[in-house]
Amino acid sequence: MTDSTGFNIRALPEALQNHLIKDYFSNEGLEYNLIRVPIGGSDFSTHAYTYDDNHTDDFDLTHFSLTDDDRNYKIPYMKMASKVSPYKVKYFGSPWAAPAWMKNNSELIHGGYIKGQPG
Repeated sequence: MTDSTGFNIRALPEALQNHLIKDYFSNEGLEYNLIRVPIGGSDFSTHAYTYDDNHTDDFDLTHFSLTDDDRNYKIPYMKMASKVSPYKVKYFGSPWAAPAWMKNNSELIHGGYIKGQPG
């Protein structure tokens, strides 16, 4: 359930949104019961982001928070899937990138390695 998935679903008329979710998750459809959710942005997002950008050395993640992308493009369709599924839908969260401040190259993209926490 990437941002682009939600963005494209949201562009559909409401009746078609409901039909699409039912086709994937209901007992009238494919009965999917596992959703992979990027933790932050991914290569299928309109922009690169994490849940703790712009807070250097926040190793306790006190500024970790969801974004409008989650509230608008991920969570509504995850909830819809859970409502129509005859099974308990499970979610698999996976990060695309660590915040830039956590990486040795200080960039969200272009590789880099995770820095160790200062002692």
